[in-house]
Amino acid sequence: MAQAHTEPIVGVLLAGGQSRRMGGGDKCLAKLAGRPLLSHVIGRLKAQTDTLVLNANGDPERFSRFGLPTVADPVEGFAGPLAGVLAGFTWAKSHAPDARWIVT
Repeated sequence: MAQAHTEPIVGVLLAGGQSRRMGGGDKCLAKLAGRPLLSHVIGRLKAQTDTLVLNANGDPERFSRFGLPTVADPVEGFAGPLAGVLAGFTWAKSHAPDARWIVT
């Protein structure tokens, strides 16, 4: 039987890419069943984490309706998903210092 973790869990939603294969734009805002993909992911992870943070580059205002803190990559030039993971670690260190688990 799996044991429940009592340490806080931070969920980092990686949405900092350029969506080149989809022709640009924000992939996480594409609709599925009438709702943005990001809404579906938030709905799944919210119950499994204590805190969620969104990693996205560009103007964070476009994600304000989701009510999540938004952090950009700390590395310039769209360095890839590991830059987003680093952004999540950096955010968690200062905003959720008791967290012992980070999921992406």
